[in-house]
Amino acid sequence: MNDRVRRLQAQLEQPLLVTNPVNVKYLVGFDSSNCALIVERERIRLLTDFRYIAAAREVPDVEVVETRRDTIGEIGEVLAGQKVTFEALMPWSLYERLRAAGLELTPADGTIERMRAVKDEQELATLRTACAITDRAFERSRRCSSPAAPSATSRGSSCRSSTRRARTSRRSSSSSGRARPARSRTGVQATA
Repeated sequence: MNDRVRRLQAQLEQPLLVTNPVNVKYLVGFDSSNCALIVERERIRLLTDFRYIAAAREVPDVEVVETRRDTIGEIGEVLAGQKVTFEALMPWSLYERLRAAGLELTPADGTIERMRAVKDEQELATLRTACAITDRAFERSRRCSSPAAPSATSRGSSCRSSTRRARTSRRSSSSSGRARPARSRTGVQATA
């Protein structure tokens, strides 16, 4: 079980229903548009429908529960009569459906969101890598778009390969027999 889930479980007094796909992915790495987690001190259940069940079975340390496409309706059946904490950003219609199914719902106090705000070493390393890539792209873009930038035909120009790709792209689209509208330097379409 990963450290995030262990830290969350240590804070729980009753089951926590996680329905926000971003939080599900953060906690267990499962990416789906129709899923929910029920996190308890001793176990985690991942609920999803048949479309995602094969991927759900690949998630370590969770009990997978296959649901109908109406995952929320099934949550009401699985947890009927229990006291459950839920994410504070739950849509009202979902809240009402779960309450009608007999759940005693208590809003969470942003526990997962506070956990997400503090980055672990892996997240920090990923952010550093993303920033370095962005910095290099920005610097290259700045060099290539400045008035003092070497022409695309000069040898050794770092802008050369991107210019060549742009020309090739234009040739292939114009060879399709369709005329392309002229564009100004700023990329705005010229009018006739």
